[in-house]
Amino acid sequence: MAATLPTSDQRSAVSPVDDSDPSALLFTSALLPANAQLSANESGLPLGVHIAPLAHTLEPQYREALRCEAKSCLAYANKFCALEENSWRCVLCGRSNRFGAGLTRDALRQQAEFTSEAVEYSLPSLGMLPPRLVVFAVDDNLSKEALRDLQQAVRTILPQLPAETYLGLLTFGRAVGVYMLAECDGAEAVMFDAEPLPEEEAASLRSQTSHFVGPKYATADHLLTCLSALEPPPPLPAALATYRTACSLPVETHRCMGSALEIARQIALGLSIQTPAHVDVIVTLCGPNNKGLGALPDATSRGAERERQAACAALRSLGLRLCRANVAAHVQCVGSHAFDAGVLRGMLLPCGGSLLLEREPDSPAVGGALSSAARLTANLTSILCRSPHASIGAGGGAGGALSIRCTRGLLAAAVVGAAAPYDDADGDDAEHGVCFVGTLHHRTRLSVALELEGAVEARDGHAVVQVALRYASEYGERRLRTLTARVPLTDSEAELLASVRVAAATDLLAKQLLLQASKRALQPDTVSQSVQRQLELGIDETAAALVQSYGSAVEKVTPGWLWNTRVTVGYDVNEKLYGLLAGLYRLRRSGVTRPLGDSDAAEVLRLLLLTAPLEATSLLIAPRLLGVDETTGRTLRSVPAVDLALTREAVLLLDAHTDLFVWRASSVEENDGRCSELERQARAAALSRFPAANVLTFSEATSAERWLLCRLEPSRRDPPDIQAAIMPELSTILDDTRQKIMERLGHTDDLSLWEWGKSCGVLTVLP
Repeated sequence: MAATLPTSDQRSAVSPVDDSDPSALLFTSALLPANAQLSANESGLPLGVHIAPLAHTLEPQYREALRCEAKSCLAYANKFCALEENSWRCVLCGRSNRFGAGLTRDALRQQAEFTSEAVEYSLPSLGMLPPRLVVFAVDDNLSKEALRDLQQAVRTILPQLPAETYLGLLTFGRAVGVYMLAECDGAEAVMFDAEPLPEEEAASLRSQTSHFVGPKYATADHLLTCLSALEPPPPLPAALATYRTACSLPVETHRCMGSALEIARQIALGLSIQTPAHVDVIVTLCGPNNKGLGALPDATSRGAERERQAACAALRSLGLRLCRANVAAHVQCVGSHAFDAGVLRGMLLPCGGSLLLEREPDSPAVGGALSSAARLTANLTSILCRSPHASIGAGGGAGGALSIRCTRGLLAAAVVGAAAPYDDADGDDAEHGVCFVGTLHHRTRLSVALELEGAVEARDGHAVVQVALRYASEYGERRLRTLTARVPLTDSEAELLASVRVAAATDLLAKQLLLQASKRALQPDTVSQSVQRQLELGIDETAAALVQSYGSAVEKVTPGWLWNTRVTVGYDVNEKLYGLLAGLYRLRRSGVTRPLGDSDAAEVLRLLLLTAPLEATSLLIAPRLLGVDETTGRTLRSVPAVDLALTREAVLLLDAHTDLFVWRASSVEENDGRCSELERQARAAALSRFPAANVLTFSEATSAERWLLCRLEPSRRDPPDIQAAIMPELSTILDDTRQKIMERLGHTDDLSLWEWGKSCGVLTVLP
């Protein structure tokens, strides 16, 4: 089958995601259990729905939405509601609601809410929407190379931003500097202490917002001038530098990033009085946040773990406040320091931010790799240059309030994604609200775990789930978008398992396991175990629960004098259950669990897993291996993602979404056209994704080849019959040739899928 490399807004023809359902609500199974006895939560089978709130462009309806009058329901009219003579019947609660004045049944049949599952309404405006604000927050300790990368990216981005976009600049070190971009031509800043601002000083800062930020047409040149002024002075002559080094004490660097983000939040509050403003803060960080709000302790100090937990809580609280102020923080970590990115993830997740890692700023492009400046420019383009007229979906918005209503007996238990808990201050229907979504764009994804409470109150054998989102669009209008889906119910365990959508279920399961592992790693009794270890344990426990709950037990009968003894020796699994087990196995081997680099690299992938679209997370969990068609030299075809593929292919590409590995056999020349074409496609796809992917090219038998082997399943450990089932062409080779292949790939202690399945009690693991 021919294949292409997917971009951030495009899926491959051989993508592991089932794209047959274009709905904005994708359930983990095509059927839902009819009662709590079939509830899949205790058995490990995930039950939930993935929400893509702004993935599709909808024509707004300029009228008031019809709403159920029952105070315990308040659902919106939808296509599954029955139209009667003078009323419409709510499909969720069954209440009959009379038509409004001038409405008839025939007229309502033509309206969007009774013909479409997704409807958008334009609501009365609260006033002019504040301009979008982009704030650059720069570490005072940033290297010259990293600062020049940032300057180059900003110069490229600024012409693409709308003229009415407001710009701001902060620096942070021992203190926070807020540059007065709207007031003077020089690089002049007001300094704030790293400690929390008193309320009087915070109010004064909000009242002076107009001095610090201004529209792009008036502040763009001033911003570039101030960024240039941040460059460190040229180095001293060697003799003078040696003398000063010998006479001076070591200098300790400080970074009060948390305090800088709190000040950015105050500026955002000063910019928006009644309606929400969409604010993006671009943070460039070159070391751990070790001063001010959420400061991380020295790892060697006494009580460091207790202080780290306090920092986690402080930054998590900051992330929730940023979400409510519609501020999204995007942190790029630059350099070789340890950033403790797991703490940053807790802050960035609720506010809809992103985490990027650049270990070698200003690195040259070697072996097909992309320079750090090119990656930063591509990432800022994805974050800041979202066209509201793009065909991929709505441009975005801010101030989103999400509510979820389900048929009685079905509950929304938890929301995973960029959201904060909903309270009474966030809307007029807070009693039915689930979460507050500060910033929205076409990539925004939320996953909802569903639970059953008793029997589901079926309507014609179906359950109904409705998602309502109130937000302010980039056009300056207040909008209401309703998404409604109806799902059949079943009383059969076999039917429920057969209806599972493997990719969607694996994605929700991976998110739940990651959050559970992160929470357990912070508990005092498990503090010695990392997130990686907790995640591995959770995966193994979930796999065992799935096998025991849904596998077919195979018993061994031993005859006895009085009775026969029956012992369960294992389980047989069907295709759907095998798909879930294979997804868990690949999650266990993925960069989310086992990073190729350090723990900070894993945290980048973990945040992406919790927030990215399904097509991206599927590649994070199960990378795709593509080979080049020998006849054309251009067409890509799917290859089993196993290490044995390296013995049968000449040129390969491994696509893990954030990493693209181009491999060539030793028999292929370096200037071979197939490699050049594959590198060209990889670089083009890398720059169009978010985050921009790393591209690495290497050849067979080099030290870098281990990076590829770490992401491929070690099928060299499997018996010959299993290997032949995976790659049929291996069945024709001789035993001595097979032995040479195994020696060529080397020894590994990692379990293959077949071996891991056996350890979970599976007797027959389908290849």
